[in-house]
Amino acid sequence: MAKNVLGGELQACSMDPMTGYFRDGCCHTRKGDTGMHTICAVMTEDFLIYSKSMGNDLMTPRLEFQFPGLKAGDRWCVCLGRWVEALRDALSGACDLRAGASGPPGRGARARPLREPSEAGPSSAESAGAGSAVPLGAIVSPARQL
Repeated sequence: MAKNVLGGELQACSMDPMTGYFRDGCCHTRKGDTGMHTICAVMTEDFLIYSKSMGNDLMTPRLEFQFPGLKAGDRWCVCLGRWVEALRDALSGACDLRAGASGPPGRGARARPLREPSEAGPSSAESAGAGSAVPLGAIVSPARQL
């Protein structure tokens, strides 16, 4: 079974709309997935507009691919690179760390929430609780909880 970025069992991101590189609801991947669709993102209007401006229109239905089009509030497996770009531009919204995959088999990458040296309490991801959607910034640096 695939692992999430916290080291636990990978949870489903969304079954409606059906997401994932394999369209099985999960954000796991394999070596052929050049986009690394491993981030379970909670869509926001800002992120959807940003993604469209970068050449990936996630809002328009594409029935030939059984793609319904996304709206704010939907959960979707997005590419790691696009998510990082949106994070840098403060347009990333939230992600569910329990539904984000640690990477393709053999890579072994595992994200860990970081703490400031002066921070004595649990990390942002730990204190958010199981199944919580937290800002991806919790992986990169301490961030506010949702």
